[in-house]
Amino acid sequence: MGAWGSGIFDNDDAADWVVEFDEADPDERLSVVQAAFDAVTDADDPDELEIDVCSAALAAVATVAALMPGGPEPDESYGPQTLDEAPFEVSDSLRSRAVTVAERVLDEATEWSELWIEADRWDEAKEPVRQLVSFLRRSE
Repeated sequence: MGAWGSGIFDNDDAADWVVEFDEADPDERLSVVQAAFDAVTDADDPDELEIDVCSAALAAVATVAALMPGGPEPDESYGPQTLDEAPFEVSDSLRSRAVTVAERVLDEATEWSELWIEADRWDEAKEPVRQLVSFLRRSE
């Protein structure tokens, strides 16, 4: 796992997703988020979800949360740099999807979870995700 920390954006796959989001035409950024979500929700079983898909999806979840009023700001060094240029608002359905995706990634059968569990850093890694889910649910 190419990770330098347990934060949402502290890994190579999330960094790659951020570059894709930031470099996308502003009108395409919602599609970039939805594609990351689709990669998680299209899998039949959580054990089919590989680390790269999970990490990109969590970056998308954090980005959705950051775009909401009062949302948590992503890491300045590694998070998206173009949030002020995102031409979409977070709808209730997008927020709800973000919750579903985050919870699916947290399933202990995903490769993301398995690797953090094996590294004995599971609690540390899942806490930022749980905080995002809590924020997104409060915003209902």
